[in-house]
Amino acid sequence: MELIAVNPCLVSNLSWYKDINYSYKNEFKNKFDRKKHILLDTSWGDFDRETDKNNRLQKELLEFRRAIKIYKLGECKIDKIVEILTKICNNNADLPTSFIKCINEVLELLNKDFDWKDLSNAENFRTSWGRGQQYVSFRKAYDI
Repeated sequence: MELIAVNPCLVSNLSWYKDINYSYKNEFKNKFDRKKHILLDTSWGDFDRETDKNNRLQKELLEFRRAIKIYKLGECKIDKIVEILTKICNNNADLPTSFIKCINEVLELLNKDFDWKDLSNAENFRTSWGRGQQYVSFRKAYDI
């Protein structure tokens, strides 16, 4: 697989790109694994994070998405979502405070009887979404 583009730039040092014999696939994968948390919010800037922490965060976010889908079908209670968000918050305290504040604000809303006006007035939640476009584009290469 060939990496075509990434925004934000997750692999900033491309000084080796002219070395024909260099296999950059592993370099991209390793850098991506250490930087994929940045795709949550482009305002965080560039910083590395342990691969294990990012992989755990990825699993927690996928678990969160599944719980939301199940909740929409009426097959789980909001308590499960609160439990997952609490776990995400506790396990990722090393991420920027804006992320933790946003999750804590959502947890406060979910733990009380809120209306949509409360959500639109939620200062941290409101500023954590729609900050920029993040994407990763791959192209599969075939050997002939």
